[in-house]
Amino acid sequence: MTRGERDKAEDMCLKSLDISERHGYKEYTANQYGNLGVIYLKRGNKQEAKKYWEKAHTLYEEVGAKLEITQVKGWLEDLGEE
Repeated sequence: MTRGERDKAEDMCLKSLDISERHGYKEYTANQYGNLGVIYLKRGNKQEAKKYWEKAHTLYEEVGAKLEITQVKGWLEDLGEE
């Protein structure tokens, strides 16, 4: 993925995040947090990735999304910081 593609993906995720937050769609909000974490990790920004993944993890726990909780925990563990 090129830098331009990552920038476009980030813009799309932020727009989707805004919509899902305004409407109270916790699982969709968590999905976008997870996506943003991936984008930031690809940019080499582990701290920002961790921040978004922790937000995703919290929301997934609130809605009981077990598969997604496991996935995000794995991402955090791969960072070596959980």
